[in-house]
Amino acid sequence: MSAVAFAGSALSARLLGPDGKGELAVATVAGTLGVVFLSLGVPYGLARAYLMGHVGQILGTAVAHAIALLPLSLLAWLVLPSLTEVAPLPLAIVVFGLIPAAVFSSDVAGALLAAKAVGTWQMARLVDVSVFTVGVGVLLAVDVRSGTFALALFAAGTAVAAVLQLLFLVRKWGFRGRLTVRQASALSSATYVGSVVDRFLLCADQFVVAAVSGAAGVGIYGVAVNISEVGQYLGNAFGMSVMEDRTSLPDRDLVRIALLAAGAVGALMVPVCLAGWFLVAPVFGDGFRDARLAAVLLAPGVAARAAAVVVIQPLMARGQGRTCSVISGAVLILGVAAWYAGAELGGINGAALANSCVYLVQAALFLAVPFLAVRRQSSQSV
Repeated sequence: MSAVAFAGSALSARLLGPDGKGELAVATVAGTLGVVFLSLGVPYGLARAYLMGHVGQILGTAVAHAIALLPLSLLAWLVLPSLTEVAPLPLAIVVFGLIPAAVFSSDVAGALLAAKAVGTWQMARLVDVSVFTVGVGVLLAVDVRSGTFALALFAAGTAVAAVLQLLFLVRKWGFRGRLTVRQASALSSATYVGSVVDRFLLCADQFVVAAVSGAAGVGIYGVAVNISEVGQYLGNAFGMSVMEDRTSLPDRDLVRIALLAAGAVGALMVPVCLAGWFLVAPVFGDGFRDARLAAVLLAPGVAARAAAVVVIQPLMARGQGRTCSVISGAVLILGVAAWYAGAELGGINGAALANSCVYLVQAALFLAVPFLAVRRQSSQSV
């Protein structure tokens, strides 16, 4: 999947250039953050619902949640163009296509991960990125250099993946009633704030770079992020495997897995960055050559992020969302200041270095949670 996603990024960069690539990145990241805001904690609530045996109600809850967003989408489409410079058509693609489909996929993903049905989730993601990659390839072949068309393809991939997940879950789990959104949110405890803050932490650097360096700057920075995502996919794979509570995953094992994930991702990033140094210009185009050093500077943060993700998932599954919220909130405040200072002083390279420093702090704080728990258990046993 990472290879297909990387190909889609390269093709879209060649199609749109630094400015268009930056505008597409801002639109898709904004849509992603919108999904997290509108999730209301339901994905983790459905994960816990699965663990509690409410399997038949998962699909109905996810469908109802996506449908409930449509009036809000209509309001956003009518109001936002009068308040900002956003064009109605790209906004319609995001609010009527991308966000409802992505909210549904996000909801059922929580239950799929709890059910250890990672293969199903990965297959949907593969279809998603394949639709975008193939579509952008066609646009490039016929020389239709439209950012709006590229955004529509991004939304179409998400929608197709959501339909496939729907069909799979109808057959596997059935469609027997639903939980209310309030009930599903309540099951997630305080995970909603934590998930929103953590997603902002993952994406906000691109908004800061866009504000400081403009669309072209964030387009080049986005290519560096795409290179680093090769390591992020591996880190996320570790995180998906540990959606467990303390009875099945003791704190000592959690620390060990987190450190193993960081080491594995760090080792992977060495050849990735080396290859990227030589291949960025030939693959993405000469306009993206400056992404090489930024990708290298992002690499330590990618490894650190892997450790944090491994700890975050079981904490969420245990209902310790408040802990995640406090840590990620503090790190986000630090991050905004660091990214802005880095971008002002060193452009995209300064922002990339600041990003790695922020993720190293985040990893240290999250690792401290299970590590201190192990220390307490050891002292009590003595």
